[in-house]
Amino acid sequence: MIYFLFDIETIKDYDLLEKAGSEKDKEKADNGEFVNAVFHIPIAFSFMAFSERKLLGFKSYVGEERYIVKIFWEKVNKAFTCKEPGPVFVTFNGKNFDFPVMLLRGMKIKDDEIVKKALKYYLEDSDKWEKERPNYNSRYTRYHIDLMEVFNVRTSLKVLCSLFGIPVKTEAHGSEVEELYRNKKFKKIAQYCAEDVLATARLFTVFTSMKTGQTFNFLREKIDVKIINQWSEEDS
Repeated sequence: MIYFLFDIETIKDYDLLEKAGSEKDKEKADNGEFVNAVFHIPIAFSFMAFSERKLLGFKSYVGEERYIVKIFWEKVNKAFTCKEPGPVFVTFNGKNFDFPVMLLRGMKIKDDEIVKKALKYYLEDSDKWEKERPNYNSRYTRYHIDLMEVFNVRTSLKVLCSLFGIPVKTEAHGSEVEELYRNKKFKKIAQYCAEDVLATARLFTVFTSMKTGQTFNFLREKIDVKIINQWSEEDS
């Protein structure tokens, strides 16, 4: 089984808010409150791929919308094709936020065959009971473990990680991402996103150790991330 754990960072789409947002949407945005997923532009994406036995990859990307969306769906498409029947996605609130954002923004890209192929596979729902392939669009799919849903509590990743003694973010806070983006602190955004992914991976081990006895001990060790900045020729 291949696990694909990811997180995104976004900024608000003020153009869309101005064109189509309600007064309440605009007021929320102006007050720094959370707005609907449709009004979010992805500007960073981090992922960790692993099997039951080893880490397969840990990377964090930062860039403009089209770049991030294309990279995301290219990585997902690769995961779709590497092993049958398909990867298990692991997220924290990914069903309600991360995937809706990436689906909507992915559908805007009309000229990339890999993105279109990945979207088509993800949206395929003919196997309702998942006998032969995942039905990722089903609320009850076995192929997407949303840890916010699993723990059945509306709280932050930071709170749950603190509860279980898991180190959490040091680089920044979600509310600072837009300011970091304006100030071109792109590497810091990528590092922040990667820290979320690492914390989510370790929270995942808490769940699996209780449910199945699978500890994924390698996820609890020190893991370095490769950061790729669209605007810099240097990767770190």
